[in-house]
Amino acid sequence: MRKLFFVPVLTAALLCGCGKSESVKPEKLAPEFTAQVSFTEREQDFKADMSRKEDGGWSFTFTEPETIKGLTLSEADKVVSISMGGLNYIADPSQLAETSPVKQIAKVTDKLVSGKGVEVGAVKQNVTQLKGSIDDTDFTARLKKGKLLSMKIGEELVVSFKY
Repeated sequence: MRKLFFVPVLTAALLCGCGKSESVKPEKLAPEFTAQVSFTEREQDFKADMSRKEDGGWSFTFTEPETIKGLTLSEADKVVSISMGGLNYIADPSQLAETSPVKQIAKVTDKLVSGKGVEVGAVKQNVTQLKGSIDDTDFTARLKKGKLLSMKIGEELVVSFKY
């Protein structure tokens, strides 16, 4: 009886084996890109052309709504520039509200480029879902071949990207 019990148990152990455990590295966002972004903030729809430079600089030029069409917010060399209709304002990045959708989107893209503190959630049909947090706010992002498809920051900010 012992032999009959031992053989199936030994066979099962050999078949299951101790597989090599590999951690999946998060897909990184390409460090430089240009995309059209769409998001809603306080029931207002926004669209902007976003550019991110390899050195971490970024810019958003709004195309909608009409009231801010042409407004450009950018950051380079630790200086924020706000311009519209020939008027320019230079500010310290700390003057841009932490809850600003532009600042949150830029922070998430920076984190996705670095890959630090980012975890793989799922991979389906060549789309990688990544998770992380910025300033104690959770985010998820969907990437395909190094390009952002969408991100959700906190409970309310949902951003889509088109190339």
